[in-house]
Amino acid sequence: MRWALLAAFLAGCSGSSVEWAGKWKQDNPPPGSSVEMTLTGNGTTIRGSGVELRDPAGIEVTFTVSGTSQQVPGYGMTFDYADNSAEGFTFSQPDANNITLANPRRTLNFTRQ
Repeated sequence: MRWALLAAFLAGCSGSSVEWAGKWKQDNPPPGSSVEMTLTGNGTTIRGSGVELRDPAGIEVTFTVSGTSQQVPGYGMTFDYADNSAEGFTFSQPDANNITLANPRRTLNFTRQ
């Protein structure tokens, strides 16, 4: 009995990874464009980096990711691009293998890689 309690306690203490951590690729991007990113962090704090290929020439633009997985008013996640521009998104994760980022300009659906 003691071993079972100890095992349960240790399992609860071991930091499990968050569902959104990992490599993500945009679902069905338009020709000549796509977004891929790697997310890390802990709790509800999201960090990461990625690359966006922009239509029509597939110009590669890098970005960093920061934000939260919590539902917040406004945008909970931001892409900070290498050209010093930024784009905010709402964050939702309908299941462990899909993420949706949205703003009035576009909606990006991602699948875990």
